[in-house]
Amino acid sequence: AVSLAKEGKIAEAIKEAEWGMGGLKELDREARKNLFPEKLAGFGGQDFSDQSAMGVTVIERIYSKGNKDIKVSLTEIGGSNNPLAGMAALGQMFGQTSNQIRLSGRVNGSKNVQGNRVEITASVQNQMLSISSSTASEEEVVGVAKEFPIEAFQAYYSGN
Repeated sequence: AVSLAKEGKIAEAIKEAEWGMGGLKELDREARKNLFPEKLAGFGGQDFSDQSAMGVTVIERIYSKGNKDIKVSLTEIGGSNNPLAGMAALGQMFGQTSNQIRLSGRVNGSKNVQGNRVEITASVQNQMLSISSSTASEEEVVGVAKEFPIEAFQAYYSGN
């Protein structure tokens, strides 16, 4: 792309750079998927679901044990320069009043229980982590949340 730009072929350079970014974003999604363990708190990981639209990328994995499922979602909101990323962090801080819970990597999460639905959310390196279930117990959802390797995501995004 740089050599095309130096030749004055700016439109071609932009297309080439966009193509390269597409490939890098796919590699990034695959690398993040590799950070999701095969098992968490006795629940086995199922296939991944990932979607990307309008600067928002969501990677989800369901963890199952018997007839219980726990969904783990990691949402990237366009990186640190995207105003939505800041709004997500503020939403977590000032949203529903819920129980605070300490997760790994010195990350605090919010636990919200409504009826039989349990959800734990946390902001991790410009990502919104959500761990939720309507079929597993509160203790099981907390167990999955505490075992989720937040440190691995922190290291990945800090370049370590």
